[in-house]
Amino acid sequence: MLSPIDHKTGLETVEVEPRLSAMRCPASGGMWLRPSAFWKWRESRDAEPVMQDEAPSADSGTDLPAPQDSPAGKRCPEDGHFLIRHRVGHGLDFHLDRCARCGGMWFDRHEWDALTRHGLSKDLHLIFTSAWQAEVRRQHARQSHEARLVEQFGEDTFRRLREVRAWLDAHAHRRELVSYLLGENDL
Repeated sequence: MLSPIDHKTGLETVEVEPRLSAMRCPASGGMWLRPSAFWKWRESRDAEPVMQDEAPSADSGTDLPAPQDSPAGKRCPEDGHFLIRHRVGHGLDFHLDRCARCGGMWFDRHEWDALTRHGLSKDLHLIFTSAWQAEVRRQHARQSHEARLVEQFGEDTFRRLREVRAWLDAHAHRRELVSYLLGENDL
């Protein structure tokens, strides 16, 4: 089986996690994960009790290398179909590639590590759902909108605006206060 990144390099079997085997590309550092291996590993993890020190932390591993997302189109090493890119989101700014036909997943260098650090590796199948992708698009649109507001009004004004919004959202008479601010109750 050849690498989707370097089409002349064969993939080598590696153990990514205890009881989880994948195929790694020695040239790119990426890895191919078959869905059967993922589900078998996930089921074995579900059977194990979670230790307190195993809980994921978004802050842990900040000194580890960032994922190297490869934007190039890739073909499935199993069946040759093009892999479909799915944005991860939720604090991670890279894409995962998945074959719509066989369900295999390609992870560019350090992507698996980033998913594990953020507690997403066990539930990575959710990343490929339409609900997850819709939420990622909403988050991206919200971040883009906020960046435009910062550019337009400045960081200090936007920070104050967020404080006022948070105060209004928590207030019992939010609608009346917003109505007053908009001048809708002016006589």
